[in-house]
Amino acid sequence: MKTASAANQKGGVGKSAISCHHAFSLAEQGFKVLFIDNDPQGNSSSSLLKSELSKEAPFVTLDLYSENDFSNFIPTSQITVVKADRTLARVARFETDAPFIFKENLQKLNDKFDYCIIDNPPTLGLGLIAALVSSDYVYSPIELEDFSIQGIKDLIQTIEGVKARHNNNLTYLGLIPNRLNSRDTRQKERFVKLITAFPDKVIKAPIVQRGSISEALSKGVPVWSLQKEKSAAIKATNEIRNALNFIEDKMKLETV
Repeated sequence: MKTASAANQKGGVGKSAISCHHAFSLAEQGFKVLFIDNDPQGNSSSSLLKSELSKEAPFVTLDLYSENDFSNFIPTSQITVVKADRTLARVARFETDAPFIFKENLQKLNDKFDYCIIDNPPTLGLGLIAALVSSDYVYSPIELEDFSIQGIKDLIQTIEGVKARHNNNLTYLGLIPNRLNSRDTRQKERFVKLITAFPDKVIKAPIVQRGSISEALSKGVPVWSLQKEKSAAIKATNEIRNALNFIEDKMKLETV
């Protein structure tokens, strides 16, 4: 099982939207996907559990932070959703070994899935550290409206720090510019500034802000399922696909 995390220490940047579409993409290619909603807000859980491709796991994300036996669990859908709710906020008060217990529990599920996708909280804490310790890959959606070079440097430093101390196998795939307003000159300038500051860490497949993406997730479907209904969904599909193709290629996706 290969594991990828969507991570950013800021909220509202599109982690849930991109990670959910990543899960849909993998599932539609025939892979068994474990989706872990690691954010107490539970937005990803809400979206994915509306899908015919998904079923809820018989355990919640909070259970992954304590010793548990998952040997009798058998996935029965393309996407198994490990649900989050407000109780997940308790993780912030757990002991510092919690991230490593989380990793051990994922290893127990390793032979049951092809891929694991983790959507993470917008804060640096034990939850995000647990995901980074347990992942093979990590990518960071970023919104250019509230753009901060220093914030990105802090994020990359966090990821590289976890890699150096706890997970040598962690590969940072890069930043995904998201919710770009194509008519906003300031955002276009910030996009250029982002590429200039981090030339080797930007996935050059920006996703423009479109209502069809959020509309699709509210229905529990990927945006490409709306293409016959909405012309805007066609453009959104192309942009999401470009980003996912980059990610999946880097993850060396293999055909089932």
